[in-house]
Amino acid sequence: MSTKPNATVVGIFVLGALAFTIVGLIFLGQSAFRRSSYTFVTYFDETVSGLEIGAAVKFRGVKIGQVTELKIFLGGTDGESVSSRIPVIYEVNRENFKETFGEFIDLSKPDDLRRYIDEGLRARLATSSLITGIMYVELDIVDPFQYPA
Repeated sequence: MSTKPNATVVGIFVLGALAFTIVGLIFLGQSAFRRSSYTFVTYFDETVSGLEIGAAVKFRGVKIGQVTELKIFLGGTDGESVSSRIPVIYEVNRENFKETFGEFIDLSKPDDLRRYIDEGLRARLATSSLITGIMYVELDIVDPFQYPA
């Protein structure tokens, strides 16, 4: 009493599923090439306890990115102790950096980035919760003479 499946319908279904999969892979692959973020590295001499991958990067309280990697860098000795720095690698969304007239600020150009650093752009670690000790990276514009780069 069962009927034989129609080979044409099964073939169309398989081809449709295959086409849908290929289109989905192309769409997801293109989004990786259209990254709209800058990647920065900041070296901290202090402890980064409480800072984890995925932690927020904020500019004056507004989330603009996230921490992507934490590493350890052991430098040379000064004869008494080993120096260590913690490189914190984070991404910042490009869309968040605009000038007064709405034009995007291109921080991928070293000269432009150096100008902002010279004018007081700094990164520091901040605590988001005293109870849990969770930290984040805070970017801000400060007095460059009081806080040298």
